[in-house]
Amino acid sequence: ELGAKSLHSRSGTGSPEGVVTAPVGTEYTDTATTNGAVKWVKASGAGNAGWKVVYGDTGWRNISSLLDSNWVVDTIAPSARIRRINATVYVELRIKRSPGSTSTGRSGISPIFDIPAGFSKTSYVPLGSAAYSSTSIGGIGSLASSGKIEVFGFPVGGFWAAGDPVAASCSWIVSNDPW
Repeated sequence: ELGAKSLHSRSGTGSPEGVVTAPVGTEYTDTATTNGAVKWVKASGAGNAGWKVVYGDTGWRNISSLLDSNWVVDTIAPSARIRRINATVYVELRIKRSPGSTSTGRSGISPIFDIPAGFSKTSYVPLGSAAYSSTSIGGIGSLASSGKIEVFGFPVGGFWAAGDPVAASCSWIVSNDPW
């Protein structure tokens, strides 16, 4: 019924977590879409805790400032970005080794960037695709204990040299990282 629904529907600005007291099942709309989160539901607990985002989209965020010092955005179709839609995180990269960079990483693995808060993973992130000069070289992903996204594999020639480009993408599910 419409009257009953209005008792379980709230709106305001910002996250309801720790702020809005409601019974389980209550819906909340953030009219300011703070951090990209729009619709929340009270999923568990009593009081003002237990809110979960059911619809949110951060939009693409530029993460070029988070790149490891051995990487810069490529000058041709540059891209270093991350996006969270609900519980899924997407990464797209078009990067290259920095001038003067000589580090190859460990065992064919080269760190690219630290995963920012709100986008973190809870376990191993499967490999996404990675290409070097249109040749598949392996992929990108993150080991279970790592908070970094890393490129796996080497380009032709056996090492990462300054100017070596990489086009890569991957995605993962976030289970408990708050908005």
